Amino acid sequence: MLTNISSFSILLPTIAVFLTIWKQPKTLKKLSVFVLITAVLEATASFYVAHSINNMFLFHIYSYIEVIGIAWIYWNLIKGRLKIVIITLVTIFLLFSIINIINWETLLEFNANQRYVGGMVITIFTLLYFSQIFIDAKIQRIESDHYFWFSSILLIYTAGTLFLFILGKQVHTEDNHMYWDLHNVLNVLLNIGFALTLWMGTKKSN
Repeated sequence: MLTNISSFSILLPTIAVFLTIWKQPKTLKKLSVFVLITAVLEATASFYVAHSINNMFLFHIYSYIEVIGIAWIYWNLIKGRLKIVIITLVTIFLLFSIINIINWETLLEFNANQRYVGGMVITIFTLLYFSQIFIDAKIQRIESDHYFWFSSILLIYTAGTLFLFILGKQVHTEDNHMYWDLHNVLNVLLNIGFALTLWMGTKKSN
């Protein structure tokens, strides 16, 4: 049941996209594109599972979309020379992903290595944003900043799921419901965070 709740939770930010699309600034439009692509992949993965078809290649595809999509969003949020860090991290992730497919995890296997590296990259994006807003000190009420909540929830999700990808194939192949229940809970939290970001951010300018 928790797995189904996690899968259907993508509907929350998807609905938020359609409710706020006409009021969204450009950065939120990027988040909206990411949410809609994620929703399509989630639906496709569920269809494959229902028909007992190997859907591991979708996890590989999503990892690319996740890292590149989040980097695309943070490109607007992170200023100055820190943008070089974004380019460097995405390049490292892409190179590692290619090496990973060739040497370790094929498209028909769970991509634990790739998702672990991708999680680390996204974690660094969030930390860069936090360091920037604290150094600049331009936000008077940080709790009212939708990108602060976006980054906070994203950090909680990536930090919380990293150990799943450290365990990798063992978690995927064995009957470890506790680990995947945690992942499902964090995924629901992430989608609530995306919906909240879209809803709070429609009156902002970036």
